[in-house]
Amino acid sequence: MGSEDDPPAAADDAEMEAAMLDLTTKKKKKKKKSKNKAATGGGTTEPQKTAAKKVAFDSDDDDDDAPMQPVAPVKKPQPSEPSMFGSGGKLTKQQLADINDGWVVEGAKNQSKKKAAAAKRKAAAAAAAQQSNAAATPSTETKEYITINAKKIGILIGPKGATLHALQDATNTTIETPQNRDRDDTSPAKVIVTGSSPADVKKAKSAIKELCDKGYTSVIEGEGFLENYVSMHPQFLSEIVGPGGSVIKAIQQKLNVKVSIPSTDWKPNNTYTYPVKNVRVGVAGKKEDCVMAKAVINSIVQYHHHEITHPGFVHREVDVPDHFLNYVIGIKGSEIRHIKGNYKCDVYIPNAESYCEHVLVVGRPENADKAVKHIHNLMARASEQSERRYDDEEW
Repeated sequence: MGSEDDPPAAADDAEMEAAMLDLTTKKKKKKKKSKNKAATGGGTTEPQKTAAKKVAFDSDDDDDDAPMQPVAPVKKPQPSEPSMFGSGGKLTKQQLADINDGWVVEGAKNQSKKKAAAAKRKAAAAAAAQQSNAAATPSTETKEYITINAKKIGILIGPKGATLHALQDATNTTIETPQNRDRDDTSPAKVIVTGSSPADVKKAKSAIKELCDKGYTSVIEGEGFLENYVSMHPQFLSEIVGPGGSVIKAIQQKLNVKVSIPSTDWKPNNTYTYPVKNVRVGVAGKKEDCVMAKAVINSIVQYHHHEITHPGFVHREVDVPDHFLNYVIGIKGSEIRHIKGNYKCDVYIPNAESYCEHVLVVGRPENADKAVKHIHNLMARASEQSERRYDDEEW
């Protein structure tokens, strides 16, 4: 059966198994050494890789009969990533900006608090220094008071504060009027004027006084602004103003002028033993507007109407002898009231201050004509009564 050849075959198998075990052990040691080098950061150069491959092939050539074992590839160590917090463990400004996505990062929060506290301390120090400088520097502002009539506060303020703002801008001052004042309070009002120089404050006070006296001031008017006046007896002032201020408003609005009514002690029902002085009604505005306004005022003084203030009105002059005036006036003015009520006309009896020596009837043409006819009838009736009385006396 060939039993004599069995022992040598068994010996060959044992030698082959030992050689394979020895090769496997060598490869494990080499692999472990390679791992240790990678862990310690030791890199493998290209010549070292070539030499390692050559040793491996030489070892394989020594045992041609041994089975081929795959060689494990040597891993190249990867460079470690830099820490997000840097070498000092703190975030840089760029890193803070990159990670500012709404999440609170530990370290960034404390850093932000420190910066906010430092900024707050710096601002407080600056404010304290500013207050110290302000206290050390004396104030150069000038503040003065002026007392005005309580009724003039509205004139000083103007429509929606326009007059007050214009006056402040023109004089470079601040003007404070009384606040929360009772409408029924007639006591004098105190106005505060504050400016950077005494000259500005003086200018503002003069303008306020002029505004309260005249209703306007040249300080806030434009270029070409002029002031003029019309002299008249005080009895005509009420007609310049008109019922509810209608006449003076018409003059100012239609002619773009300012009309000022002076104060007077004259009373219509008082008897004066001395001549009453004339008063001046102020007119201010552009030259051509002032000329027209004066013509309107003079027409009212002479004929008690003008087309601008009384549109459609006319006047009729009636020659009434002095001995018929009482008949035209009537008992306690009854006939004049009758004419005014029935014919919608005004009747003006001449006096020492009148510009017209005749009785004037003012109204619309058709009404004025009827009123004139009625006056003639009154004189005719008075004449008939006088003749009848004369005849009775003769009889």
